[in-house]
Amino acid sequence: MQKMFDRLDKIKDACEKVSSGGMTVEEFFQFVQATFANLTQKAQEISEIVNENNYASIAPEEVELGFAGMELYEQGLLELMAYAEDQDSAHLQNGIEMLTQGNDNINEAMRINRENRSQLEWDVWI
Repeated sequence: MQKMFDRLDKIKDACEKVSSGGMTVEEFFQFVQATFANLTQKAQEISEIVNENNYASIAPEEVELGFAGMELYEQGLLELMAYAEDQDSAHLQNGIEMLTQGNDNINEAMRINRENRSQLEWDVWI
């Protein structure tokens, strides 16, 4: 769980840097794009695990929350990438809000997983 907070903190830090001029828009875009690519691959891995084990029928709430969290992360990162196009700071704020909500959903899915001592490890996401 700490890794997810670290990732979110790094993204927030990058947002602060780009908005203050401590990071170029191109550097910011590359950072967000690399994060997006990494998390997209992890999402595929989790989807494969869920499908192979028919996990959604075993723990539907956990899977729904986890996938909703991953979707919010994807949307949040896309919103941050939109900042590179027009430098509208609203993209940064909206993106961080979506990422934070996604983070909360994934953490809740992990809590449910721990309670049920299930086999799916959302930690793969972080």
